[in-house]
Amino acid sequence: ISAVGHETDTTLSDFAADLRAPTPTAAAEMAVPVRADWLATLSDAKARMARAVQRGFTTAQERLEAQRRLMPALNDLLRPHQQRVDELSDALNYALSQQVGQARNNFAATEGSLRPALLKQKLESGQKNLARFDLPVALIRRPLDDARQRLDSLWRLAQQVSPDGPLKRGYARISSQDGSFVGGREDAIRQGRVNLHFHDGKVGALIEDESGNSAISSAQKAKAKPVPKRPKVKKPADDRQQDLF
Repeated sequence: ISAVGHETDTTLSDFAADLRAPTPTAAAEMAVPVRADWLATLSDAKARMARAVQRGFTTAQERLEAQRRLMPALNDLLRPHQQRVDELSDALNYALSQQVGQARNNFAATEGSLRPALLKQKLESGQKNLARFDLPVALIRRPLDDARQRLDSLWRLAQQVSPDGPLKRGYARISSQDGSFVGGREDAIRQGRVNLHFHDGKVGALIEDESGNSAISSAQKAKAKPVPKRPKVKKPADDRQQDLF
């Protein structure tokens, strides 16, 4: 700010400065803002901000009130459920009264048979019937002994006809690899590999005929392909010149 103080003079600083003041006092007023103006500007901004906040609050309140008017009343929402609860309550009371009345009728129908004298009479009659059917122990034990003897006889017969019974006397039972019974020489030779069952376990065995051949070795020989003979390679002819001497 250029402020020389003489209004009629124009100095070079006036052309170089951003602002020109006629006096130093006027330059001071330009450099320092007035506090009252700043307070007025701040108060105006504060008022504008308050009006903007109040306007947004008022708009939101109006929208909320409009939505509230569109929503149904609480009584309208609860009225169908209240009616359903009332109907179920009436049905429950009616069902309970019916059950109680039926139970009373059933109890009245059987009340006469629950007298102590009648119960005692039925008890004595039952005791007499039970005493009439009282059997001695010998009559009950005799059928059990007969049944036990028949069971023992059947068990001994089953042990005799069992194929594993003679194994304890040194015999062996022969079966194929799939567990089927092998009962002859041809069947054993055809199987090739069999299982020998003894009384204490089983072992595998390879069956051969009188010549020492087995079905497995014969099958392997049949499957084996003969080795082809290598063709003879002809030697190339000697085309060199023979010796003249």
